[in-house]
Amino acid sequence: MPSNTRLIASLLTSLAILAFGVVYLLERPDRWLSTASVVLVPAEGEDQSSIIQSFGQSGTAGTVVEYLSGSKVWDRAGSPEGELAVRLVPDTRVIDLTLTGSGRTTVRRDLTDVVRAGVAYQAELGDPWRIRVLGAADVATRSGPTSALVAASTVLIALLAAIGVWVVLGRRPGAGARLTAMGDEDARTEADTEALRRQVA
Repeated sequence: MPSNTRLIASLLTSLAILAFGVVYLLERPDRWLSTASVVLVPAEGEDQSSIIQSFGQSGTAGTVVEYLSGSKVWDRAGSPEGELAVRLVPDTRVIDLTLTGSGRTTVRRDLTDVVRAGVAYQAELGDPWRIRVLGAADVATRSGPTSALVAASTVLIALLAAIGVWVVLGRRPGAGARLTAMGDEDARTEADTEALRRQVA
């Protein structure tokens, strides 16, 4: 294929990928997340040694995780915008909470409200365990890859795609086509030889 055609095809491919990357950067919504952590501690007046020893079999941790991520605590917090993830740290009494939302300035405040609502709700249950804030909601950080990383990845993919198109369009006919041509030529040679033998005979 002519070099000019290969060059145009490569450029068009890379430009299409770059255009897609620009559209993605402009259209994707900003997502921010804030994290907090709480720990389960025995309530005052409880036999601490006894309930701590039975913590693993009591199912308390799973129950707390369920209602922290449930509608009652969510409604008490004012039904903030976003998605809440609640996770129990294995082999501990620590629970991590992560709130992801579109507001950089509000996601931290909303997560603080969720934690406060959870602490108040747990205290009302009369459970021998209480929720204590271990780490307050931190400053919101961007969720997902940064714009710089997305832009760099798009440029790299566009460059690799252009090179791939250039190489593919510049290939000569494959070995299979050459072998087929050689086979046809051998067949013709054998036919000519056979015809010559018949004439001599």
